[in-house]
Amino acid sequence: MRGKTALAIAALMIAALGAGCGTGRSGGSHVRLAVGGQTQMVYLPTTLAQELGFYRDEGLDVELQDFQGGAKALQALVGGSAFRVPFEYEDGWFFSAGAEYRWNERLTLRGGVGYEISPITDQVRTPRLPDNDRFWASMGLSWKVAPFMRFDLAYTHLWIKDPNVNITAASGNPSFSASSGPYVGTVSAHSDLFSASAVIRFDDLEPSVKKPFMK
Repeated sequence: MRGKTALAIAALMIAALGAGCGTGRSGGSHVRLAVGGQTQMVYLPTTLAQELGFYRDEGLDVELQDFQGGAKALQALVGGSAFRVPFEYEDGWFFSAGAEYRWNERLTLRGGVGYEISPITDQVRTPRLPDNDRFWASMGLSWKVAPFMRFDLAYTHLWIKDPNVNITAASGNPSFSASSGPYVGTVSAHSDLFSASAVIRFDDLEPSVKKPFMK
């Protein structure tokens, strides 16, 4: 999906259970973001990024302006009082294969691999979301403790290709601005995902077979 539409919000996506560190240089600048209803769940990453100091760590002085809706935020963008963020993402692709093996009546084993092509290319990448292509490897199991209950466990590791951030006039990155100056950096990232759940079925999984009436 190519995002040609200028968005009035800089959203910072936080990868749970992931780890990453970046180094770079940038000229400090004041950025005003127009948000169409800051209490909505869709804007939670943007609010968290400000409250946790992520913008400040990148040398940005970010001011969030809360409007009654997206239309009001768009008016602020057109009027020049809000910051324009040209994402320009490409299509994203994900390929995967997996298998499941029933070890016995109680235990089921699972495994799979995948490869994800990120929609963020080198030409448009920014520190807001330094994403890149990645390889997935997963394993898991289900343990049936009763006819109506089972436990599920899973683990996934992601090998993420180290992304580079190059926001300069020469790179052609659409996020470059002469007022804020260049930003050049590298990112080292990986992610580990763990999940555990208990599934309880309240319906009759194994209904008893009615015996024929006998005199």
